[in-house]
Amino acid sequence: MSMYSSTIRTLCQFFLFTLILPGCSEPDAPMPVTGSCLNFDACGGDPTGRWSVFDVCYDVQAFRTASAAAIEAEACTGWLLDSEISVFGPLVFADGQLDSQLVLVQRLDTLWTQDCLRAVLSPDTVLDEDTCDAIGESLSTDSESGTTCLLADGLCTCVAEVVSRIPSVVDYSIEDGQVVTPKGRSDFCRTGNELLFRGQAGPNMPDFLLLLRRD
Repeated sequence: MSMYSSTIRTLCQFFLFTLILPGCSEPDAPMPVTGSCLNFDACGGDPTGRWSVFDVCYDVQAFRTASAAAIEAEACTGWLLDSEISVFGPLVFADGQLDSQLVLVQRLDTLWTQDCLRAVLSPDTVLDEDTCDAIGESLSTDSESGTTCLLADGLCTCVAEVVSRIPSVVDYSIEDGQVVTPKGRSDFCRTGNELLFRGQAGPNMPDFLLLLRRD
């Protein structure tokens, strides 16, 4: 394994766990949303019960742009080729507590050059097969995640599917059509057996909308 493996792991985990996973960091203020599916009436209601995610809506281009900005080095321009997210699992509202057992699946298509790695890691970084393999290992956070990296023509291209479980139990209250927790405020709307719930993906990241059905 390359001597740069631990440093690359730190870099990738900073991106994955600080900027992407919902609830890891609270933004200073809610981001404005531009996706039409995110413009919904926060009608509120009674969210009590167990709800399972059946779809997620987000502004794809805004999400990719914000994700790519995680690495600011000019030499890394274009490092993120594509990124998509899916969310699964239940939210349970009961007895003043919100129990989240969400699972986030993120597909990352990335392109790493030697100049980029030297800019963000060390000036003497060498992009060889060991280093490319180490990037793949860094993106594979657990046994559920999978990454394929290929070194060709001096470029390391990786396709990763990162599975992250996000358990959380917090107290909540309802105020003006929002669920209020110690982590912040989220718009929501219950209509019969369906629930719309706005989530926040982290600092400087666009919101996303969870569509849930009551179990």
